Amino acid sequence: VFTFGMIAGFDPAIDLAGSRLLGTIGYMAVLLVLLGVSAWSKTTRFDAAAGVISTVSTLFGVTLKRGADLQFSQLRALVLQHVQLLKDRDIPFKRSGSGSAINGIFEPRSQLFRLFLDLDDERIRLEESSYREEMETQGKFLADFLGIPLKTEQL
Repeated sequence: VFTFGMIAGFDPAIDLAGSRLLGTIGYMAVLLVLLGVSAWSKTTRFDAAAGVISTVSTLFGVTLKRGADLQFSQLRALVLQHVQLLKDRDIPFKRSGSGSAINGIFEPRSQLFRLFLDLDDERIRLEESSYREEMETQGKFLADFLGIPLKTEQL
């Protein structure tokens, strides 16, 4: 949308002259960053037949980085980490009787859940979300698939 808007409204005689030049360059820089972010992808593949986990990072479908293969046998556990971002007393409108609808908005955002693969010497982050049920379901499924225990941890 931003690209088409710039192309449709771009006039080199006006946009590359005088005081508009800096704004045009800034807009192009923001546009390039947005395109790069939207084109970036990191994929983790679990190959049950080979017992290997591989990671591939791509930009516009071109492989930029291929992580080292990790054997299922190197895994010790899958860790579901719960991080409390806001204390109950810090959630806006918590004590107000009229804020119960607003609490539904802030409550899920006051916590963060992360899934990690736990190895002997490191942890590899797989996923992150503020929704407990979603992360618990993913964690149970993945732990069963990998044949490793699912551990929980609170920070």
